[in-house]
Amino acid sequence: MISMTAWPLSAYPRRVKAFTLVELLVVMGIIGVLGSMAVPAVCGLTRSNQMTKNLMILDGICEQARQYAISKNTYVWVVLSSGSLDSIKVGQIASLDGTDVLDWTQAPTTVSGTSNLEMVGTPQDLRWVKVENSNVANAGVAWASVNIIGGGGQQRTYTRAVQFTPTGEARVGATTSRYIDMAIFQDVGVNAPNKAVLRVAGLTGKTTVQRD
Repeated sequence: MISMTAWPLSAYPRRVKAFTLVELLVVMGIIGVLGSMAVPAVCGLTRSNQMTKNLMILDGICEQARQYAISKNTYVWVVLSSGSLDSIKVGQIASLDGTDVLDWTQAPTTVSGTSNLEMVGTPQDLRWVKVENSNVANAGVAWASVNIIGGGGQQRTYTRAVQFTPTGEARVGATTSRYIDMAIFQDVGVNAPNKAVLRVAGLTGKTTVQRD
């Protein structure tokens, strides 16, 4: 009788399972398609977040200007100017002697070369946005078209402004309006899907943001 000795399992060669080249190419193709579909969504989310950040900055600057005007018993202007193609600069300019140096009977008014103005802080850049006077059906009055060249060596011309008085009121003219609106668009197109309106109450100077 012939005896059969069992071989241990480790003595047999193992078959290793692996992806074929075709399978790898298919997976890589699917990843590429999904990646290309995700890029626009990620970019849109990034710009939406930037829009929210810009609104928070602009809202905060307006509140700082109002508080500064009240605490220093002076007049402060929140001013905006175009920067590069897809950005604006926003800053605060204050009257040094507590007087209103603007002639609100003219439009636009130009104030330049005066030693009675000082820049409060450093102007900030708001990226990927464009600002315009709001034209919605219930829009408040437009931000003033005022050409201001800030003092203290700041020679940039600011073309839109809202003024905060020593009592905290907001104005764009000789009289106080109910509210003042500024339309803010994502990127540089008025048809951009991401829009907002920054509303400043005339009597209180308080700001609110309305999103589409």
